[in-house]
Amino acid sequence: MLKNNFPPRVISVLEHQELTQNDFAIKSDFDWLIACDFDVFTARYQRGKWWLKIGHYIGVVLLPSGISLEILPKTTQTLDAVSINESRRWVCQMLSDLSQNKVTPKQKFIGQFSSNLASTNESPPLIDWLKAHFFELLSQFSPSSAYQAVIQSQTKLQGKIVIKEQLKLPPTGKLVCEIDSRSQNLISNRLIKSALLLFTHHLSGALQSWQPILPLSHQEQRQLNISYQQAQKELKAQAKSWQAQQKASQCLDFAYWLLSQQTNFQSGGAVLTKSPSAPKLCLFINMNQAFEHWAELCIANELSQNGHHTPVFQPRNVWLYDSDGAAYLSIQPDLLIYEKVKNQPAICSHVIDMKWKATANIRASDAYQLTSYAQAYGANQAWLIYPVTDNQAKPIRLQQNTATLPRNASINHLNDAKQTAAALWLMPFNVITRSLNQSQNSAQ
Repeated sequence: MLKNNFPPRVISVLEHQELTQNDFAIKSDFDWLIACDFDVFTARYQRGKWWLKIGHYIGVVLLPSGISLEILPKTTQTLDAVSINESRRWVCQMLSDLSQNKVTPKQKFIGQFSSNLASTNESPPLIDWLKAHFFELLSQFSPSSAYQAVIQSQTKLQGKIVIKEQLKLPPTGKLVCEIDSRSQNLISNRLIKSALLLFTHHLSGALQSWQPILPLSHQEQRQLNISYQQAQKELKAQAKSWQAQQKASQCLDFAYWLLSQQTNFQSGGAVLTKSPSAPKLCLFINMNQAFEHWAELCIANELSQNGHHTPVFQPRNVWLYDSDGAAYLSIQPDLLIYEKVKNQPAICSHVIDMKWKATANIRASDAYQLTSYAQAYGANQAWLIYPVTDNQAKPIRLQQNTATLPRNASINHLNDAKQTAAALWLMPFNVITRSLNQSQNSAQ
């Protein structure tokens, strides 16, 4: 762990690291983590003290003391200032790419939020990056208002009487009326306000315009996808210029992404704490899923540049049928690349699978799975993608051991097997450059 000046503002730790109370400047912060019982930590009591082992997650937890616990990816071997800065830099870029909705390789999703990252050699802590980008979007978006029907109890008639509600009241002389009044409590504004409240400890006086707006109700937060869809429709219906619509949509998308990470643990986001004294910001990213999604977007974008390749993301198809013709086994590779052939139907040229693991941890089952995918789609290239942080690692082609073939196999049989089998490659994906480390042969 990096030793900061006491008390630190940010404590940086690593994915899969094991923590004890001694790793925290404020001991009660560790006790609070134990009490929260986050699913991303595994707790054990041994030799008279508690240990917390981090799972395959990165993220930020705002601790009760106000210190941020920052979890960085395992690709960083040491926690010195240079390594931390490098990790923060590419993680922020990954989150920038992943936080944008409806991304396709043809869109310029890379770099939309990266201008500030590219302009400095120092990368901010994750919590500062999240706050800075969200507040930048907020500065370009003003809360809209619209007429809404409001039911009020008053002494004079205004609007129209709500008979059903009026009959419920005792005869006090007051009238229950429905009045159309202009309000900023639109669901799009309220969704953004809910995300803004995650940064309670970091709010500035410049955001006074958001104070009168109510956040989403508990029910609306539980049905966040529905609330988000309603907010999108609401924004599109507003009379705004195309540029204003784009800025509002970007702000809404980022707010939705932040909130979805807080509540959607099953899909790889963050888990809600079981403690009533939960922090305002608690963001855990499942790196198995995040790397898979990020790498497939970047690789698809890279391969699509020549115009001859078309990506298909995570297609699900039946692979095996039983004797009655019923579906028996389905497969879902991470990424397929189809190659356009002149005057012929496109063929599947690449089957690609992403693994958030080092080459030393790649198992035989990973190769079996990828080989099966290639056979099912008739692809001649099968790539298993793994992360690296430099350009030193090069693609490795895996060759079959001919000693495992039957002794009576003919030369023709061996040649046929070589021609029909897909070329299986271990392909390093450089998280710093967001591109593959390719050799001349592997790129074909």
